[in-house]
Amino acid sequence: EKSWELFRVNGYEETKIERITKEVGISKGSFYTYFKTKEDVLFSILEKIEIEIENLLKKINVSKEPSKILYEFLERRMELFLKYVRNMKLENLYIMKSGQIDKFKNRINVLYTTFIKDSIMKKYENEKVWNSEIISKYINSSIESYFFQEIFENKGIDEDFENRSKKAIKEFTKFIDSALK
Repeated sequence: EKSWELFRVNGYEETKIERITKEVGISKGSFYTYFKTKEDVLFSILEKIEIEIENLLKKINVSKEPSKILYEFLERRMELFLKYVRNMKLENLYIMKSGQIDKFKNRINVLYTTFIKDSIMKKYENEKVWNSEIISKYINSSIESYFFQEIFENKGIDEDFENRSKKAIKEFTKFIDSALK
């Protein structure tokens, strides 16, 4: 957790192993007992985030009507997004959008698109009319793009970001629900 905080605030490249060990209060030798490199720490953090996303998706009540499932999915996704990017330097967000952590991003996208396809889209009667794989990917990428665009346009997460996001989630839900009906 301390490593993520340092990466988020100072940047991955700028955060040295010495700084991590100092902040955590361990020796470099102890660090190297668990991790070979700083990159291993990053991948350990990303695995933790992936597990958190999996658990988040399992907690969503998928027996409700699809628009309510979609709304809860979007709301929880935004909360988790904020948990990990709040106070993050913009240049670190650019790194997240770059190819440096593609395997992680791809696994996360599969989790999200699979949830959209299997837990939301299957509930609509028009499912046979569209390619649910393409539509679920489109919905997922649109949502992600919106959040990143909001952050970049406002040069970070300002105090009104959460309110704007909640309004956007309501609009996304209405629009997607209407389109899928």
